[in-house]
Amino acid sequence: MFVRIVLCVVLVAAVLPTKSYAVDKKECADAFQQKQFAKASDCFLALAKAMPPTKSLNKIQRYLKGRYLNNAANATEKLATQVNNPERAAYLREKAFKIRQQYIQQNLCQKVYLCRLAKGQQLELNNKIGYAQLSIVTSPKKTATLEIKGFKYNAQHTSPPQWSQKVRPGRYNIKVTYKGMKPIERTATVAPNKAQTLTILLKVKPKVIVKRVTPPVRGTKRTIPPPKKAPRTSLGMTPVVIAGVGAAAALTGGGMLIFGQLKVNEVNEISERLIQKAQDAQAESVEKQREVATAEETKKDREAAEQAQETAKSIIPIGYVVLGVGAVVVATGVILHVLFPPKKKHKKIKPTHITPSILLHTSM
Repeated sequence: MFVRIVLCVVLVAAVLPTKSYAVDKKECADAFQQKQFAKASDCFLALAKAMPPTKSLNKIQRYLKGRYLNNAANATEKLATQVNNPERAAYLREKAFKIRQQYIQQNLCQKVYLCRLAKGQQLELNNKIGYAQLSIVTSPKKTATLEIKGFKYNAQHTSPPQWSQKVRPGRYNIKVTYKGMKPIERTATVAPNKAQTLTILLKVKPKVIVKRVTPPVRGTKRTIPPPKKAPRTSLGMTPVVIAGVGAAAALTGGGMLIFGQLKVNEVNEISERLIQKAQDAQAESVEKQREVATAEETKKDREAAEQAQETAKSIIPIGYVVLGVGAVVVATGVILHVLFPPKKKHKKIKPTHITPSILLHTSM
């Protein structure tokens, strides 16, 4: 009986080294029973931290420390179901996940099935949180300082390389600062299990190309040259030839008129002579022979007069026609000569060759 009492005292002394330690344990249990999960979680964590490092603990102490961490994780997970803020709920589940991770890493579960149970609880918490990949892309050739802030979350990074992490769902404020530039602030709302990429590049101002405009010279007026006249077509010697032909025709017509007029004069002379002979024949009708001779001469003169008259009638109209045609042709030649003057031949200026002379100066 005495031996049993000694063993109980030693066990209690090992597990509960002080009286205050036992009181704290009771307070934690009461808070959990009263559903004060925030207080219970903090209380059990305090009990676990108050114990020595895990390597220096005996088997019973290791079991107790594992129970404290397990109770703290359960209380934190219960608290996550009571809050209405999704970001806070995700944060509490992440906290419970980390407590169980500590329980597994320190090998406080001691038995395989207890460790598997803790890992299964972690997987369930991870699914409820809904982690998502958040990536921030910055200018690759520029150094940028990143600051990411969310609910109970704060991260800093220097880019490049690009920043990319799994984060809890919620709203994040991102501030990117390039060297020598004002900070660029953006906001990203991350949905559960949905990756998001935020690109924040440095805006490069386009180069302004200044065009140089040459001012106009004052006092000068721009003169518009008159339109060039179309060169006149030259007919060469054609107008002269036409005028020459017309002149020849006019001369021919004039000659024919003169010849016709001479024939008319000849007819007039014969008529006057016939009249005179008739008068003489009447006055001198004494001799019969003379009448016969006069009659024969009169007949010849009449035939000559009729022939001269026919010649004059045919030549005079032709003379007028030829003269008129010649005048028209001459006028045409003159007009063509005026309208289409012949091109002036420019004399070629022969270049003057200057023979250089060399002067030799000799000094005595």
